[in-house]
Amino acid sequence: MLEQNLFSIAFLSQIILASIYIPSRIVRRMSFVFETYPPSTHPLLYPKPFDDYIKMQQRYRVANWVIAGIGFSVLAVSMFVPRGREVMNAMAFLFFLVQILPLIWIEATVRKELKLMRSLNPRTTRTAELNRRKLFDVLSPALFWTTVAVYLAFWVFIAWFRQFDYPWFGGFINNLIITGLNVFFASILLWFMYGKKLNPHQSTDDRMRITRRLATVMCLTSIAVTLYAVITIFLSAEDARAFQPFARSVYFQVIILLSVQTYRVDLLDFDVYRGDAQAT
Repeated sequence: MLEQNLFSIAFLSQIILASIYIPSRIVRRMSFVFETYPPSTHPLLYPKPFDDYIKMQQRYRVANWVIAGIGFSVLAVSMFVPRGREVMNAMAFLFFLVQILPLIWIEATVRKELKLMRSLNPRTTRTAELNRRKLFDVLSPALFWTTVAVYLAFWVFIAWFRQFDYPWFGGFINNLIITGLNVFFASILLWFMYGKKLNPHQSTDDRMRITRRLATVMCLTSIAVTLYAVITIFLSAEDARAFQPFARSVYFQVIILLSVQTYRVDLLDFDVYRGDAQAT
């Protein structure tokens, strides 16, 4: 019963955090940009009619309200039906997939906007930076080595845990999954550091700030995923699988919270979107 109550609290928190609190902050940031940098002064920021952006904001808000309503309904119904571990695990996971859909839609929309900006950019000459970026230009050495240490410690942990010969234990498959995730993160970071700039109006300083923030978020996410894998294995080993749904819901909340940390507007230079600004 305790594990079910803990899961209900965690699931309620998952609804409030990912479908109410975070979306409200993103909507406020959109409103801040619309009001502070309108098309009249920053036309390069809006390659499409301004009404399209207002509609996008409204759709994002409504989508999250609907998802929150679904979450509250599912939680209410689940209180009156039998809830086994698998059911609660599925609730946390499937609802997480639904919750991230608006974020995926926003990200896809932004990418389309950047491509449109580039196609409308009349300037054909591009400037290149003389100083090649290095890893520690965008990432704190302390955080980098902490991430590496956690990754290597996970290898040691898996090697040590294999001696107990649990039939359910996946062994080094766990390492392959974590390694694949880290390689994926590294490829994204390298693309941001050395790849083609999607936003033709973005300043070099802005790109560095965004890349630094992205690198930090990826390292923290890598650490969070690795620690969650350890927690899940220990819960299984200690015959405490009933608490896995609670841990899973909390884990998803951490992932969502980390993923939106790149949505910052207060550190960006919006002067590049003025009508007399030159794209680079």
